[in-house]
Amino acid sequence: MESGRACTGETMVLDQMNAAKTPKEIVNEAHRGYYAAGGYSDDRYAWTIRTFMPACRGIRILEVGCGNGGLLELLKSTNEVMGVDASADGIAACASRGIESYCMDPSSEPLPFPDESFEIKVRNHKKEPATIRVVEHLYRWVNWSIINPTNTFKKKDSRTIEFTVTVPPDGEKVISYTAHYTW
Repeated sequence: MESGRACTGETMVLDQMNAAKTPKEIVNEAHRGYYAAGGYSDDRYAWTIRTFMPACRGIRILEVGCGNGGLLELLKSTNEVMGVDASADGIAACASRGIESYCMDPSSEPLPFPDESFEIKVRNHKKEPATIRVVEHLYRWVNWSIINPTNTFKKKDSRTIEFTVTVPPDGEKVISYTAHYTW
């Protein structure tokens, strides 16, 4: 037994099997066939848009973990949409819907964009102000600068920044920024 961890024969076999695979191979295997059984209904996606994104028109949207593209399908008529998912089945479904999409694991691979520009909308449905922490992970590289942030942020480590914003009662706060990477 290793310190702090039980070591069974089964654990050893799994560790040995995974040791021969790259992280990308493990992710691809875990997500194979993930969306073959279907996804959420269009009604649920429509409710999500009505509830959380009622003014979502004329913007660029990147959905990380886009699945089969159901949400993006409903947004694409009034927005520029793009998706990223680790499931090849999900990306194939996106392609059949005419949605630009990439099959990748964004936790271990850089997103395929030169600079990353994002807009984050945070809503508060309460009757009192709410202070929200928005943590953003800059996966692509450790050499970066933030351009045109709408709010102040703290650098937490070489790949993480954090915005702290106060959202007024029944209000919305928009955070946008561009991460510029240098190699």
